[in-house]
Amino acid sequence: MRELRRIVTVGLSLAIGVTVVSHSRVASIESEDVPLQADGAILAATVSRPRFGDGPWPALVVVPGSGSQPRHSVPGVVSELVPGGVVALTYDKRGTRRSTGGYPSPAVEISEESLGVLAEDALVAWRYLSRRDDVDPERIGFVGGGHASWVMSLAADRESRVACFVALSGPAVTVGEERLYSSLTGDGALSRPLLSDDEISRRLSAFEGPHGHDPRRTLWSLRCPSLWLLGGLDQSQPAVLTRERLEWARSAGLELDVEWFPRADHRLRDRLTDERLDYWPVITGWLDRQGMTGERRDLR
Repeated sequence: MRELRRIVTVGLSLAIGVTVVSHSRVASIESEDVPLQADGAILAATVSRPRFGDGPWPALVVVPGSGSQPRHSVPGVVSELVPGGVVALTYDKRGTRRSTGGYPSPAVEISEESLGVLAEDALVAWRYLSRRDDVDPERIGFVGGGHASWVMSLAADRESRVACFVALSGPAVTVGEERLYSSLTGDGALSRPLLSDDEISRRLSAFEGPHGHDPRRTLWSLRCPSLWLLGGLDQSQPAVLTRERLEWARSAGLELDVEWFPRADHRLRDRLTDERLDYWPVITGWLDRQGMTGERRDLR
């Protein structure tokens, strides 16, 4: 396996989005492409690991969000986490880009089934990492943006050994509620929604369905800690309602943390200036408190 690894020296800034990567950080990362056999699909994946040291390292599966996003769909995961001692696995969603298989239907009515397929794909990646010699099997979690929160919570509900997950702009509402909200706001395409916040809230409260997948059925029974980063000006998912439900879950004893960025949109960029917010210190600090950074030296 070692001979398949290649030192990532060029193009990493493109692979992880708009994040600018210093030469020293790039030189501390190596990666390899791996095919993952899922149910009815082969997932094209990339594993990035610290170049120096043997591990075992904690690891995160980067779960794709909505649509046919590239495998490096969460900007900064590789550049921010891998040099600090985390293995990251990214993959193309089934039926998109270099992965085979059928793309799951986004229809609300069958969202429970479609998200279940994607959760099993995420677990295929998780189980692959658990078999690697350079990964600590007790410290493998998920990170993802948007719709990935539904997938990650389903996967964590099915696999009790999942260590944690981090959700960026992830909804804790039903698929139907999220679809209604984004239709009322214009899903970020408008500079300002045509309806007032009060009217949007009223219509959400009066919504009778179809709801499709309801994450509360899995979120409320989660056995792993989770971190949620939410933007107050998100027009793709109802962040205010999501925060309310997460706060209620935390008050009921669930181990979760919520970070609120009042001026952030769905991309966690400043809605007024379009500048990317510096949220990585929040994520890395939280992961460090969960023991999800650095080699596990007592096992060496």
